[in-house]
Amino acid sequence: MIEKAFEPLTVEIDLDALAKNYHALQQLAGGRSVIPVVKADGYGCGAIPVTRRLIREGANHFYVAGFAEALILRREFPEIIIYVFEGARPESYALFGEYALRPTINSLPELDEYADFCAKNPEASPAALHFDTGMNRLGLSEAEADLFIARGENALAPAKIALILTHAACADTPDHPLNQAQKQKFTQIRNAFPGIPASYSASAAILFDPEIPSLMAAQDAIRPGIALYGGVSHAAIRSVVTVRAPILQIREAKAGESVGYGATATLARNSRLAIVAYGYADGCPRSLSGSDFHAVICGCRAPLIGRVSMDMTVFDVTDIPATREDRAELIGEEASLFAMAELSGTIPYEILTGLSRRAKRIYHGV
Repeated sequence: MIEKAFEPLTVEIDLDALAKNYHALQQLAGGRSVIPVVKADGYGCGAIPVTRRLIREGANHFYVAGFAEALILRREFPEIIIYVFEGARPESYALFGEYALRPTINSLPELDEYADFCAKNPEASPAALHFDTGMNRLGLSEAEADLFIARGENALAPAKIALILTHAACADTPDHPLNQAQKQKFTQIRNAFPGIPASYSASAAILFDPEIPSLMAAQDAIRPGIALYGGVSHAAIRSVVTVRAPILQIREAKAGESVGYGATATLARNSRLAIVAYGYADGCPRSLSGSDFHAVICGCRAPLIGRVSMDMTVFDVTDIPATREDRAELIGEEASLFAMAELSGTIPYEILTGLSRRAKRIYHGV
C-alpha cells in the first residue's frame, strides 16, 4: 500500500532475457562452459537473483571481484564454485579454504606462497592462475609467465591450479593490434598446460572475435560479464534492465524562463515540463546535463532540459499528453542504455553498476 501511494523509482530485471543471453553466449562459444561474472552485485542487477537464475540454466562456476562478494554468494549457494578475481593474501588463505572459495593468483610470488600454503594445508581450496597478456593490471607479467612456463606442466599442481585465465583489453575494438598479441601469448600459455581449463575472455571477445572458439579446447570456458546483463549492442543480446521513474509534477513554464541549476537552459517557447524523480543519486549521470538525451513518456520521446540534479531531472512534455499518473522510462527497450552512456561520456558498465539501491528492484522470470 505504501509503495503504491508513493510509486518509487523502479529497476526491472528481466531474468528470462538474462537466461537467453547466457545461452546465446554459450552457443557463440561453441557450447563451451560458461563462468558468469556476477561481481558488483551482478552489475547492479542483484547478484543473488541473477546467480539463482543462472544456476537453473546450468551454470555452476561463478566469478566475483572480492572476498566479501564471494561470501554473500556462498551463504546463499553452498554448492556452487566461486572464484575471486582479487585473489588472496597469506593471512586469508585459511578463510578461502573454510568457505570453499577459490582465489585467483596474480603474480609468481603469490603462486609460490600459495603452493607453500597448500603443501602444509591439504584442505586448501583450488585456485585460478591469472596471466596478464597486455593490460598491466593484475596477473603474471610476460616475464613471469615465461619463467613459469619454463617450470613445465607439473608447475600447476602444488598450488592446486584449476583454471588459467587472461582478460582481453581491446576486444570491443576488433581491429586493435593488441587483440592478436594477447591471443598469441595466451595460446602459448594454454598450450603449455593442455590439461587445465583456460579462459581467454571478455564479453566483447566472445561476441566480436570469431577466432575465439577455434582457440579454445573442449574443456575451456568463457567468462562473460556485461553481455549477460544486456550491456552490449549485438543482435544476439537482449535488453535486461528497465528503469522507470515517477513524474512528481507537470508544470507550465513561459518562453524565456530558465530551467534547473545554473539557469543553463532557457525555454524557446511556452512549455509543459515533467519533473521526474530520477537524478544523479539514482545513477543518472550528471554529465547527461544539456545533452540530447530523451526519456520515453506516454510512448513518446521527451527531451531532457537543463541540468540533472541529485533527485530530479526535467523533461519537456509540451507535445506529449503526460500527467502525474504517468511514468518516465529512462532505460529500456525504448530509452536506450547505450544512448545514455554515450551522451554522458561513459559506458554501460558504469550506468548499470551505478543504479541506486534506493530504487525498488522488480524481477521478472524468477
